Amino acid sequence: MTAKFNQRDNSALNSSSKVDNVMTWYDAIAPSYDELYGDEQLRKYYHIFDVLLASGNIPYRKHPVIIDVGCGTSLMAKELNKLLTTRSYYYAGIDISLNILEIAKNRINNLDIIADLVAGDANSLPFREGIADMIFSISVFRCKDPVDELVRKSLRLCRDGGVMVLTVVCGEGVKRKACYGNSNPFYETVIRTGRELIQIIKCEQPKDSVNLRGE
Repeated sequence: MTAKFNQRDNSALNSSSKVDNVMTWYDAIAPSYDELYGDEQLRKYYHIFDVLLASGNIPYRKHPVIIDVGCGTSLMAKELNKLLTTRSYYYAGIDISLNILEIAKNRINNLDIIADLVAGDANSLPFREGIADMIFSISVFRCKDPVDELVRKSLRLCRDGGVMVLTVVCGEGVKRKACYGNSNPFYETVIRTGRELIQIIKCEQPKDSVNLRGE
C-alpha cells in the first residue's frame, strides 16, 4: 500500500532551537537510524505489546486508528500485526525528520496497510480530536520535558475507550515519583524498562482531568 507523505508544514512545528537541533540530528543520522536504534526499539515494542496483552488494554474495533508520535522509520507499523487481531487498521506516523520519514515511507509501501506519514512534532499534532484508538509515543519524552502538557495534547486525539502508551526516558536513578507521583488513578500500568518508564493511559475520562504528576 502506498503511503501518503505530507510534507513539512512549518507552521505546525515548534520553532525553538531545541526542536531545530533535534530535527538536524535525526536528519543527519537517518541512513543509520535502524542500525543504531532498530533492535532497541523492537525490544521496547515487544515488551509494550506483552504488557498491553496481559493487561487487556487493547481496543477491539474492526478498523482501528493507530497514531505513532515520533514514529522514526515506522518500525512499529510492521510489528502491529503481533498486537492487533485485524490487519485492517489505519496507521498515522508523525516525526520531525523528513529524512527519517523518507525511510518510513519506503517501509510502509511494502506493507499491506493504509497509512499516512506527517512531518511535525508533539507540540502541534495535525489530527482531529477523538480519532485514535491507540496512540503510541515511544522514546520521545524526557523527564525534563513538559510531559503533562504534551501528553494532554496527545490525549485529545484519543477516542473514549482508547489507549495511549508512552515511554519517558528518566535515567536509572530517577524514581517514578520524580516524574509522575505515585497516586495518579488514571494510569492503568506504570512499569520500568531499562532507562524508561512505560505509561499506559485509558482514555475514559475528560482529557483535561488527567493529572500526570499526582498533584
